[in-house]
Amino acid sequence: MSTTAAATTGTYSEVGRPGAYGLRHRCLSSFEVLSQSIAVIAPSASMAAIIPLVFVSSGPSTWLAYLVTGIGLALVALNINAFAKRSASPGSLYSYTARALGTNWGVMVGWGWLVAYICCGVALAGAAANFMLLLFGSPGGIWPYVAYGVAVLVPWYIAYRDIRLSAKMMLILEFSSMILIGIVVLAVFARSGPAVYAPQFTLQGFTFNGLFLGMVLAIFANIGFESSTALGEEAKNPLVTIPRAVMGAVVVAAIFYVLGSLAMIGAFSASHTTLDGNANALLTMSTYVGASWAAPLLTIMVLVSSMACTLGSFNAGSRVLFAMGRHGIVHGSMGEAHKDHETPHISVTVCAAIALVGGWLSMRIWGLGPTDLLNDGGTFSAYGYLVGFVLIAIAAPVYLKSQKALTPPALVISALTLIFLLVPIIGQFYPAPTPPTLYFPYVFAAYMAAGGAWLYIQRRKSNAVVKSIEADLEDIGVRYGMGKENVIHGSELDGIAEVSVGAR
Repeated sequence: MSTTAAATTGTYSEVGRPGAYGLRHRCLSSFEVLSQSIAVIAPSASMAAIIPLVFVSSGPSTWLAYLVTGIGLALVALNINAFAKRSASPGSLYSYTARALGTNWGVMVGWGWLVAYICCGVALAGAAANFMLLLFGSPGGIWPYVAYGVAVLVPWYIAYRDIRLSAKMMLILEFSSMILIGIVVLAVFARSGPAVYAPQFTLQGFTFNGLFLGMVLAIFANIGFESSTALGEEAKNPLVTIPRAVMGAVVVAAIFYVLGSLAMIGAFSASHTTLDGNANALLTMSTYVGASWAAPLLTIMVLVSSMACTLGSFNAGSRVLFAMGRHGIVHGSMGEAHKDHETPHISVTVCAAIALVGGWLSMRIWGLGPTDLLNDGGTFSAYGYLVGFVLIAIAAPVYLKSQKALTPPALVISALTLIFLLVPIIGQFYPAPTPPTLYFPYVFAAYMAAGGAWLYIQRRKSNAVVKSIEADLEDIGVRYGMGKENVIHGSELDGIAEVSVGAR
């Protein structure tokens, strides 16, 4: 079978070895795969919590910040889909990068992606805990710890138990909350006149600095769209469903955020209410359309949206850890699948345990509240995502060249993606954030250095890790009709990853 045929038909379900990883094989529909990416984005929770923050920076041009961000992330999705249309595995961008740039860079992306998903789970569990506390009058004492524990343990159990249950729960929870909020958004449009939106469409008070600052937050509100790539073993017809889910999640989120920001700012303007980072946006919008009774229901829906994001983060993060365990980068038990549930049960449990203990210790030692976990966890996760996005933009043309599929448009897409990613990268340092965020880049750099040092130590002891990764990549290539001659290896000489094509 040719590479083109495999990419076009996605015939791994017919030619592959069912259950090669011990995970539940080809059980998720196209819509369920899409729900994974949408859930990790958590548009409902992000709309309620982040659009007011973007407005502080971008003002009436908030919708434009989300639109430009959506276009930029669509470029990232095109780079990801250069791989997703041709192969699939539980390793997500970790495996993709290793295939193109070699095992060294692939492993580093794996470490970055792992912390990104776990910290994203921490962030949205914090958001869920905050919404729980709001429903009960914001009690103190032990209750923030209890709320956060529930927000972590419920998603953990679902992820541990069944990927199909996870997908259905994410599908129901996230899309139902988006539909309800969408109804409120349409009601705002129906009540307000064109004059309310004139300042937004004329970009009143627009500045490029405000736009760029708003885009940094808008990008964070969208991260997770690529998480469906981690379902390479469980998705039906993965070479079709996963690329559609990656791009579809970007498009759906962009439309939702653009319309949501227009409606939110319009409702606040029409009701002469100040919109800032602490505004109760959903209450104001529902009150404006005469449905203040719906505010608690909206809060509940945003709460479940946050938990769906935590669930999706555990699903994606555990599969990266699962692949790293199979390759010997971490303890081999991480690469085991439950014989009955067919889930990476140990990896799921480890991800949830890190999130739970890390959140509780942060609350106890540094006095952080649930909203602090949302802000700090989300900020820290962004570094892992950025590492993955930058390297995948570099890796895509290298990979396409190895497949004899590189075209000038692909090079342009890669270059534009890297230019776009400069916005959030610069935004992490300028303007200089206040402590503790000021120190996060250095903590992340130390974490990545430790991951690199661990790989170096393992390679000094044995070359088994490298051979395991390359053998797995060869196996994936054979399954998808690429053959060993099209599988890229990273040269391990002097620890520098060099691209070459392995001979049959």
